[in-house]
Amino acid sequence: MVNERKRILELFFILTEHCDDYINSNALAEKVNVSDRTIKSDIKDLERFALASGSHIEAKKGHGYRLIVDDRQKFEPVREQLQFYFGMFGSIQAMRRTRVNDIVRRIICEENYMTLDEIADELYLTRSALREDNKEVRKFLAQFNLRLKNNYETGPLVVGSEYDRRLAMLCVFENHYHEAMTFYKNFDYLQWFDFDEEQRYDIRHIFLRHLRESKCHIRDDHTQRLSRYLCLMANRYQKGYKVVFDDEQMAFIRSFRQYEVTKDMPNVRIVPFEGLLVDFARRSGASVVIRGLRAITDFEYELQMAQTNHKMEPEIETIFLTTSLDYSYLSSTTVKEVAAFGGDISQFVPEFVADCMKEKMNLKGECKL
Repeated sequence: MVNERKRILELFFILTEHCDDYINSNALAEKVNVSDRTIKSDIKDLERFALASGSHIEAKKGHGYRLIVDDRQKFEPVREQLQFYFGMFGSIQAMRRTRVNDIVRRIICEENYMTLDEIADELYLTRSALREDNKEVRKFLAQFNLRLKNNYETGPLVVGSEYDRRLAMLCVFENHYHEAMTFYKNFDYLQWFDFDEEQRYDIRHIFLRHLRESKCHIRDDHTQRLSRYLCLMANRYQKGYKVVFDDEQMAFIRSFRQYEVTKDMPNVRIVPFEGLLVDFARRSGASVVIRGLRAITDFEYELQMAQTNHKMEPEIETIFLTTSLDYSYLSSTTVKEVAAFGGDISQFVPEFVADCMKEKMNLKGECKL
């Protein structure tokens, strides 16, 4: 949603917070960082929005404006959505910083330079305002190892890795709460998060199921962000934007002691990939996917996955291998719990893994979870 429309919502939200008191145009202007004249020109649009939301605006000379609720049933859902959005920033004054987010959202998906006039027109900003925010935009992008490349004849272009770009795109998504509506209506940006709501819920619930099984603890708002990232990742990958690790990053991955698991297996490679398993198998020249089954409870999920993969790529087969009876009872959760209470796990895992577990959990004769 362009800044002009967003300002109406912001003004309406301010009035919902001051239903018992009048607030004058100067105070409103100060809160949203515009002129008193701009506020007065917004009043007609604000009145139309109020009427559509089950309320009306009462103006009193010398006092200002006040919101009167006429239809609580229509008003509450609107107030709730605005609370989802504006409430996350802590205060209306902090909303001034959202202009930087608006600019980032507009330029981060562009493959070509945009002129300052194009950005200013779309966001209802002046060129001077863009120049003022340039430092903050650069500072924000730098947090994600991104930078602005300027062409003096045109304008800025965001440059950096695909992985860093995705993280920045996720960060400026307005509100990750699953029941919140998105107010920013820029298609070029929002298309990367566009997923059928039922599919997005399915993605989140699958993620939550695996999260519960892992016994990891993540705040609910972080699970919302992760489910958004999965949608972003899928859409970017399908359009050909792939994450590529450079030599330095691969060297860093190989520096981990866990990489030692397969060092004595010359026919085994550890290769990072992104996207569908069948796509990776096809690129690698593989025709068989091997999956391990520990118990019958694993089979239902693995069968569903194997059939889906076969439907997408009939030339790739899935083979299931059942675990040895000696280890059928064993899981990573069990090993971690034994290690956490100081038990000997050397009979369950390779020696260097046991050493890593001891180091991680600080097991030196004491129990530490």
